[in-house]
Amino acid sequence: MRPEWTVSFLKEKVREGSKDWQELSMESQEFGNLESQLGGEALKVEFRKSGKVVEWQDRYESILELAEDEGIQIPFECRQGFCGECKVKMISGEVSMEETQGLENGDETDNVILPCVAIPITDVILES
Repeated sequence: MRPEWTVSFLKEKVREGSKDWQELSMESQEFGNLESQLGGEALKVEFRKSGKVVEWQDRYESILELAEDEGIQIPFECRQGFCGECKVKMISGEVSMEETQGLENGDETDNVILPCVAIPITDVILES
């Protein structure tokens, strides 16, 4: 993490309405969901096939963990983003993934994510 990126700096960027989530997301993961810390609404993850809409909580390490907690079954193996077993189509939204080795050519273009390593940056709708 860049030394100049403190919690205060990141919170100020959110207050200013910064849309540079690609840059901020990786840094802000260490501090949890900054919008919820600022009193904003919690992010929502919708699992379209199951019909569930769930609020993201910072205690989860991934969307897969949230899905499991809600009884939504997503096949998985490695839980580290390497195998690709958990691939899911993202209908809308934006996520941050520390690892993408489990994705194949064209998956990112087709909005396929790895829920085992994905953390929502915005509200997300998934096919699962």
